[in-house]
Amino acid sequence: MTPIPKYDDNEIRNALSERILRVTEGSFDELALDIFRYQFTYNPIYQEFCRLLNIDIRKVQEPNEIPFLPIALFKNRDIYTNEWKPEVVFESSTTTGQQPSRHAVRDLTFYRKISRRGFASVTGHAITDFLWLALLPSYVDRPVSSLISLVSYFISEGKPGSRFITMDDAGEILRRADRGLFPVAFISVSFALLDLAEMMKIPLHHTTIIETGGMKGRRSELTRQELHERICIDFDVSTVYSEYGMTELLSQGWSTGEGIFHPSPSLRILIRDLSDPMNLLKEHSRGAINCIDLANLDTCAFIATDDVGMLHENGGFEVLGRFDASELRGCNLMVDQGRNE
Repeated sequence: MTPIPKYDDNEIRNALSERILRVTEGSFDELALDIFRYQFTYNPIYQEFCRLLNIDIRKVQEPNEIPFLPIALFKNRDIYTNEWKPEVVFESSTTTGQQPSRHAVRDLTFYRKISRRGFASVTGHAITDFLWLALLPSYVDRPVSSLISLVSYFISEGKPGSRFITMDDAGEILRRADRGLFPVAFISVSFALLDLAEMMKIPLHHTTIIETGGMKGRRSELTRQELHERICIDFDVSTVYSEYGMTELLSQGWSTGEGIFHPSPSLRILIRDLSDPMNLLKEHSRGAINCIDLANLDTCAFIATDDVGMLHENGGFEVLGRFDASELRGCNLMVDQGRNE
């Protein structure tokens, strides 16, 4: 492996981060390639992975030709581009015996700017437009959760009265807020929405419900369509919003209905063949989700996830479930090395 140069990267890194905050569809490709070259040069894990795939950096001329790092490596390796001290390290939730994913965040302010811009670009609303109420049991006791960090920021920027709520006080708070002065955004994980609906019927005619997925073994898995149909009936709403995010991403996707997500300006979704991970599929083909997340400037912006999805026109996408990943060539070796280090 080529030695990773040591240098003061502030000037280069800051220039790239400013471009990320202003990125548009027209400038996305060029910026993605610049970040690929930056991370290939200064990220030892990503460089090792690319070399195991025999990638010649000089021959990568399109974003579609960039190799995607298997997401499993966030469980076994510390993924850093250059050297820096994180403000926080996000960790995924796990069941007993599992290894959590870890994602170091260099600059929380940058993450928040990305998240704020992403929500506004997809929904057409600023986060400051809403009174935010969040029902996130099993997450609120985990300050290292990326979801808690995201929602805490939205609450801090929301209308007066924005807060986390519990199952015990949710009914009264939601009823009162729905009759209040401000539009309400009620964000919750799937199992909590279903639990709440079984406890009480609460018509929410002036509230936007945002589900973030996640049954966490509490309930049988439902398709997103089935979940939204139940939520619409139980809370007497016409549509349900959704958020697509994960520990390993700093950008989010948002859906304003019908389960079709649209990515933040700093995020692009590609679909790879389940049997040939180097082959990218066209629109309306079912496959595994690859993410180009430019906001992952300081870790790795090119991630092969374990989610199954389908790409639609204009960059929209569906999330159809998960699969048991057959790792990309080179990944098993790197994971085994990581466990032994």
